[in-house]
Amino acid sequence: MGADYPALYAENHLDSLESFLKGEDDHYVFIFALQKLAEIEAGNFAADRLPCNVRRRLCRLSYYFRGLQKGTFAFNIDAGKREPSDMTRYVKPLFLLSARWANDLLARRNGLDSTEVFMLRVFSGDILRPRQFLKGDKALDSVIHAVELHCLSSMRRYPSGHGRYALEGGSGAWIPIGPLSVVGTHPSLDCHFGGGRATYEIAIDFGFRFFSTPRPYQVFRDDSLWSCTDFFGGHIGATYTRYVFRHPHWELGLVTGIAYEGFDITENDTGIYKRLDPADINSADWMNGLRFNWFSLGRSHIGLEAVYHLIHYDNPKGTDLSGDAFTVRVLIGGN
Repeated sequence: MGADYPALYAENHLDSLESFLKGEDDHYVFIFALQKLAEIEAGNFAADRLPCNVRRRLCRLSYYFRGLQKGTFAFNIDAGKREPSDMTRYVKPLFLLSARWANDLLARRNGLDSTEVFMLRVFSGDILRPRQFLKGDKALDSVIHAVELHCLSSMRRYPSGHGRYALEGGSGAWIPIGPLSVVGTHPSLDCHFGGGRATYEIAIDFGFRFFSTPRPYQVFRDDSLWSCTDFFGGHIGATYTRYVFRHPHWELGLVTGIAYEGFDITENDTGIYKRLDPADINSADWMNGLRFNWFSLGRSHIGLEAVYHLIHYDNPKGTDLSGDAFTVRVLIGGN
């Protein structure tokens, strides 16, 4: 069985009930409810001190209250590899205490603001669908939204001397245009890492492109024209991103950079590999585009990038591979 908190407390493994509550604050919503009830009781409740995930906590709390009403209430604590501990008999009275305390405050306290009334109604089990309730009350929803924005902005501040970092992985598509389109569009796997400050980022970027070409292309090697469909490409370079629009939930910036890219025209384990030497075609790359990051919480984000590549693949006496390319990719990471 998992940890038995009342037994631990009785055996002095927990210094006090207060330290127990503080230790579990981020995980158990009944503790969040009791903390906010105590603040309202003491007259020092402030909406700007609500956590970033207040909506999720309220929804989770209302889930347990629905269980109380249906007679299906259960509360288990994950114990890792061991069987979860059934804490229902210990935690259920705390939910009932929350409901009684909230109803008592609603009955005897005057001058409560709309946010306090809303919180008390959730803590009492009166509002069982807080997310839907907020959608119907724009004024109250704007208060909660302002709390979330302020909280997210605080989480994304970069302390003095500690700038942003970037570590991302993703995939996308490399889309050639002009005569180069003969080699076709290819999927890519990419990695991006670097750092900077709140408004800019310098990073190293590399990735791979793969799959055969849809149509053959010709290369001139060993005094002959060879028809090829092999394509295994890649790139490595440096980028600079300037974020010109910033919001707690998103940022939009301009990307520029230089890179070296190319692709193999045959697999290096084939019998004709030496006859096709050099077995790759390469080009310098000057890239420019847009970058958009959406932040779900803190600095974790999903990025969308669209870039135009000025390139020139030189293929003397073979198929004309002049032309540029676009890349569109999705990246997941943090900064």
